Amino acid sequence: SDGDLVVVGGGRKRLWSGFIPVDTSQTYRLSGRFRVLPASDGSPAPSTILFGVAAFDGNRERLATGSAYLRYIGANLVVLNSLQNWVTLYGSITSEGDGSNLFIPGTKFIRVYVSANTFEEDSAVEIRDIEFTQLLEVSG
Repeated sequence: SDGDLVVVGGGRKRLWSGFIPVDTSQTYRLSGRFRVLPASDGSPAPSTILFGVAAFDGNRERLATGSAYLRYIGANLVVLNSLQNWVTLYGSITSEGDGSNLFIPGTKFIRVYVSANTFEEDSAVEIRDIEFTQLLEVSG
């Protein structure tokens, strides 16, 4: 992330990062800042956010467990509103398995995924500071 601001408006929008290599034996943190803008008439507005990662194998083919290919580690249908200021959404993912905070077995790459205005038609959301970073273990 370089701190750029993205504004998403006019119904559901999906944003994807490029491919990011991962080592599933490590722990990673996904974070981003979100702010919903008031409606055009100034009234409060909501936005439902999905924020996570999609898994891909070494050939960059999408992986899935059952029908699920996304891990919503940052937000799973979190409703934000314009009465809030900037809200930081975050979560972590590590190891391999079938849990919501585990990489799908065979993962070699991920793509960060954001869905803003998942159910809203007229909301606008500002998004910034999306980061996917490896957490380092410090031993004393």
